[in-house]
Amino acid sequence: MEIVAKRRRLSRDQRRQQLIEAAVRLIGSRGLDGTTVSKISAEVGLSEMAAYRHFSSKEEMLMEASSYLLGRILEWLDSSTNPSIINRLLEIGERHLEMLSSDLDMYTAPYMQFLTMSRSDDPLHHHVAENNNRMKEKIASLAQEGVAEGSIRADVDPWLFTHEFVGWFLAEDIHCLTDLRDGTFSPSSHLRMLDLILSDIAAPGHLERRAFSPESTLT
Repeated sequence: MEIVAKRRRLSRDQRRQQLIEAAVRLIGSRGLDGTTVSKISAEVGLSEMAAYRHFSSKEEMLMEASSYLLGRILEWLDSSTNPSIINRLLEIGERHLEMLSSDLDMYTAPYMQFLTMSRSDDPLHHHVAENNNRMKEKIASLAQEGVAEGSIRADVDPWLFTHEFVGWFLAEDIHCLTDLRDGTFSPSSHLRMLDLILSDIAAPGHLERRAFSPESTLT
């Protein structure tokens, strides 16, 4: 007699996380408007009614998806423990491509959908803006710490640096998303841009120098 294995019952928290991750995947492939509760629930084998037992609305699911992506960003910003802040920022920047290229579907594509959403005054937009502010505050706090320890020049404005650093990694996001799969993405050019930004704020003698690979594309 054939024995049919029972499907493992997930806890409420596990099921919520499963739905959030399904929402993130769909946002990346179908956009915010194309991501519906019915499609999210179908991704994990649930009925739409069952999904509503875990979330009150599509808007709540999208908010949680935004927070999931913020968690990924904060994890990246904590990926180096180098005691020198300027060199910690260098290591963080160098690890950005690794994070992007390893997970285009669960990070890069959905993150860009949130960044390019139309501006509005609804709760979802406020939530996304708050998450973006948390990310910027994290970067600014690193710059402030670098000024205090002396690895970043005392006259550097932490918020101006944050603007430049965010602009740099968003440029890498866009180029990575559009070019990585066809092999024309140039990581060396983005690393040179990172080097210029950090060289501009580094106190003399503190920034470690890197030799850029002669390879112009990532295959």
